[in-house]
Order: sequence, then structure tokens, then C-alpha cells
Amino acid sequence: MDQNYSNYLDSDEWKELRQRLIQRSGGNCEICGDFIGKSGQVHHISYGNLFEEGDEDVEYVCKYCHSGFSNSNKWCFCCGLRLVGDFLRW
Repeated sequence: MDQNYSNYLDSDEWKELRQRLIQRSGGNCEICGDFIGKSGQVHHISYGNLFEEGDEDVEYVCKYCHSGFSNSNKWCFCCGLRLVGDFLRW
């Protein structure tokens, strides 16, 4: 992993972004809807604004949805959604 990215994940800006996402989602995974509290992960919908993400560039997800969208098949282990282009499909 790039050292700049690792440092960014430890920054106050990243922590504030993550906190906003937890508040926006009510502590629920924004993909499957399961309650995850503060144990969720931030998923980049787009890396186009990396290091300067807006709330629209990221979503708060459970570890199962995040690992599914991080795999090469681009599908969620948790809820079965597939990522097709920039859209989620059943």
C-alpha cells in the first residue's frame, strides 16, 4: 500500500469523513442495510477525488459487502449484489 495513502487513513480528515458517513448511514451498511455501528468500513465509489473525497465519493459498508466489492468479481458476498459499471444490480 502506498505510504501516502496509509498516512491519509490515519489523518484527522479521514477520521472526520468516516464519522460523517457513520452519521449519514445511522450506523447501517449502505449496501445491505445491516446495522454495523462503528465497525464498518469506508468504500470508495470513485477514486477520482482521492485525498479530497466528498461524501458522494464514498459509502459506509459492512466488511462483507466491502470484501465483495473489493474482489475481482465485483459482487457482494453478503447480499448478492453485483457491481456493473458504476451501478449495483441483483
